[in-house]
Amino acid sequence: MFIEIAAGILQFLNPSLLIIGYATSIGMMILFMELENPESEMDRNVNVFSAHIMHEYVRTLYETNTKFSGILIINRSELNVSRQEEQSILIEMAQFLKSVHKKAKVFRGTGNDFAIIIPPKYYSDDLARDIYERFILNWQGHEIRTLIISVPDNTVAQSPDEVTQFYQYYRSSLDTNNEKLIYFDETEAEKLQSARIIQQEIIQALADDRLEVFYQPIYSLKKKNFVSAEALARLRRADGSLMMPGMFIPVAEKTGLVEPIGQRVMEKVCEMLREHPLTEIGVEYIEVNLSVAQCENRWLPDDIEAITSRYDIMPEHLNLEITETSTIRYRDTVIRNMEKLTSKGFSFSLDDFGTGESNLNYIVDMPVQIVKFDRTMTQDYFKNGKTKLVMRSIVDMVKNMDLKVVAEGIEEKEQLDAMAEIGVDYIQGYYFSKPLPLSEFLTFIHVNNIASLKKAARR
Repeated sequence: MFIEIAAGILQFLNPSLLIIGYATSIGMMILFMELENPESEMDRNVNVFSAHIMHEYVRTLYETNTKFSGILIINRSELNVSRQEEQSILIEMAQFLKSVHKKAKVFRGTGNDFAIIIPPKYYSDDLARDIYERFILNWQGHEIRTLIISVPDNTVAQSPDEVTQFYQYYRSSLDTNNEKLIYFDETEAEKLQSARIIQQEIIQALADDRLEVFYQPIYSLKKKNFVSAEALARLRRADGSLMMPGMFIPVAEKTGLVEPIGQRVMEKVCEMLREHPLTEIGVEYIEVNLSVAQCENRWLPDDIEAITSRYDIMPEHLNLEITETSTIRYRDTVIRNMEKLTSKGFSFSLDDFGTGESNLNYIVDMPVQIVKFDRTMTQDYFKNGKTKLVMRSIVDMVKNMDLKVVAEGIEEKEQLDAMAEIGVDYIQGYYFSKPLPLSEFLTFIHVNNIASLKKAARR
């Protein structure tokens, strides 16, 4: 364009110089050279093809029905190193990927990601394994969280747009996905497609305020009434049906949506407590689950204080439930958050004790006031003699620490009596009630607690 304009000005000033045609020829030659020159589509920072040309290349392969294989290398966006070190690490990664196969085309993806596209006849699972084994090692002394997605056959995705959607899903789940190498086949594609649908359902439900809170009453064996309830999230679909937590919580955890869900549940619980002063009829507090992501967020104490202040809720009317898994990766941050909230008057329960990596050190190290036995463990108490001995011993130790014990999953009178015999303080389960929507929960509490309070008054 510059040559054309310059030639036009010169010829206008001097009509005898017939140079516009010549300038056009030069411009066309430059344009042709740019289009044919791969260097124009390179990411010059790491000397591989750019993300833009990767999208165009993949689109062309789909349009021409050309099959290909691919390997996605999804790295953490922030490498937590200096800019110079980051640049050096990315260059080293790019050089390694360029060396894995001479027929492989290497592209720079979003952020610090890379992608390899290779003809199917040159692809092998061993190639993906070699890349995985290199990336699980450190780079210049730094461990980089990485997820490798191996795609042996591109036809598992119907279009380049679907490829992009799958890539974005995996990228959003990097920090919460425990897998490091995923082979993306038809089964994985179907599972991912289902997860994406649920992800969109969650996003829309939050926007439309279709996230509901159900309450499962908790019974005090000492006071003979219901002193608490656990708040449980339920997602109402657009058609009115309910989606249970087992379906949407795992997806929410992988896509970063579990924190807004947790905040919404906290707000709804606080709103309920403000509108319905249940303490007047014996309900002392409501238990609210905190996700692993919330526990690891250093702003958690500020967020919870802001919500409770907005609804004018006293901290002692809330009990915050955490799971053992929330202390595994960022233990110091979790304990620091708990200590800050405890100093403000909030209390904590250790939920699902008896599953996963149960360890009494959790009870010793963390400022918890209540220990909750998981349904699996309480049910196993009645089937396994070893579990019975272990559970009795743990209850004794916990009680000696001046902590309370909740048994979840109690469904029969005999189970209730057995838990009372070993010193359990609170009972939660279908023997008394399933989780109830708010209106039914309020009715349940009024009917049962008022009756028990009247009975206690007569005594």
